[in-house]
Amino acid sequence: MIDWARFHFFDRMRLWFNRDDLLNASPADRHGNVIVLSEAFDREIDEHRIPVEREVVAALTHTPGALDLNLWLV
Repeated sequence: MIDWARFHFFDRMRLWFNRDDLLNASPADRHGNVIVLSEAFDREIDEHRIPVEREVVAALTHTPGALDLNLWLV
């Protein structure tokens, strides 16, 4: 028996654009890098939130090691 499942994080991704192409692009395409999450990934994030407080993240913004440790602990 084979059980196969696929889970993708993004529906669309546009990264590292060429600035010359940006000059000729329409106004809607001039926003640069774009990442669109898939509906399945969005639901997964919504159902399994990380219990983190905004104040803690703001206080530890300039100490990424401490922020990583705090997020790992919670």
